[in-house]
Order: sequence, then C-alpha cells, then structure tokens
Amino acid sequence: GLQTPVYIVSLDGFDTHSEQVDGDAGNATGTHANLLRQVSEAIGAFQDDLKLLGVDERVAGMTFSEFGRTIASNASTGTDHGAAAPLFVFGKNVIPGIIGDNPQIPDDPFASADLPMQHDFRSVYASALQDWFGIPNPENVLNESYPILPIFKSQASSTHNVRQPLVEASNYPNPFHQSTTFTFSTDGGRVTINLIDMNGRILQTIVEGKYPAGTHRVQFSRSDLPPGNYFYQVRVDGATLTKKLLVI
Repeated sequence: GLQTPVYIVSLDGFDTHSEQVDGDAGNATGTHANLLRQVSEAIGAFQDDLKLLGVDERVAGMTFSEFGRTIASNASTGTDHGAAAPLFVFGKNVIPGIIGDNPQIPDDPFASADLPMQHDFRSVYASALQDWFGIPNPENVLNESYPILPIFKSQASSTHNVRQPLVEASNYPNPFHQSTTFTFSTDGGRVTINLIDMNGRILQTIVEGKYPAGTHRVQFSRSDLPPGNYFYQVRVDGATLTKKLLVI
C-alpha cells in the first residue's frame, strides 16, 4: 500500500582504498567480495519477498554509486577512485543479460588508469524514466536527450493488480534465417519498432507510423544483418515492450 514510487537504501564500505582483497587468500576474498555477497543476498531476499507478496512484476531495482574504481591496485591492496563502473538492474520485468562489451584491459595499466566508459549512466536513468515509469520525454527531466537502452520488458503498473502488458507484440519465426513477421496490436496511434543490438544501439527502424486500432503484421527481411542475438523494441504512444530476437 505504499505510494512512494522510488525508495533508496544504501550499503557503505565500497570506497576500498585499502584491503579490497585479501592478499594472502586471493582476489576472490576480502572486503569487496564480502560486500558483493551482502548485496547478492539482500537482493535475493528482497525478490523472494516480492514474489510471495505477488508484486514482483511491479518492482524493479538498480544499483548506483558516486564513482568506480581504477584498474590497477595500489600499494594497500585496494583501488582508487575511477571514472567507470558496472551497474546492475534487477527485477522480473528486466531483460536478462549484459548490455555492453567486456572492457579491454591493458596488460600493464598505469596507476590511475580507468575502465573505458561504454554507456552514460544517464542513459540508464532515461531508460527507467521512459520504459519503466512511462515518462514520454525523459530529456525534460535530465535536461538532455540520452539513448534508451533495452533494459525493461514493459512498464510498471500503478495499480495493485497484476499488470497486463500495455503493448502486445510478437514475431514468427524466432529464431529466423531470412525473414520474420512482426505482429502487434494497438488501440490506435503511433507505433515504432526498432531493431537494437546487444549494446543498446538502434540498428534499424522496422516500423514507424500511425496505425488504426487492431492487429497488424509487418514482414522483416534480415538483408545483411549478421547472425546473432538482438532485441526489438515496440513503442505505442509512450508504452514500451522489448523482446529478444535471434538471427541464425
């Protein structure tokens, strides 16, 4: 029955300038490993409670921090402030997987070397505002436009009932080799279907235009699209649905 849409909880201790790892027992032990264990157990218990309450489809969570860590350790078996860091988004309506590539780490990084940033953290916020909270113009909140990443399957619900999808869409066959047919239903309005790669980049706009109420079908040919995993994202007047697409 709580009405506040956003809650923040915190866990201190990640500013690991020293004793980030246990120098004698290996890199998988120490302060940082213990903190990650606490985060993992807390998120697991939280998700279990949400499931028991029947509201796991209505809640999503994400981690954030003021800064990342450097690549190289310092003399105190710790790391110093860095510019980039991983970020976790979790929940039943979060698309599983990793957005982005593994960072390229040099063999001998200098002391203050940072991990290369791939996605601006404000893209994650913009994606949450638009695709989870249903805010159609997140740039009005963030004062700038940022790419929307394929993070959420569909929007949250403001009711206490189990949420029904705001957009209905599918494609067949999936996986496909040469072509597939997208089927989507709408109450009428502007429809956009974008093809997105695993890094969140829009590769192609498959559908864009106004459609009357009803069910519509659009055939898509892969052309020179390489085999692999992709997403397609359907938007209908602010409502969003994202699904996986496999080209073989």
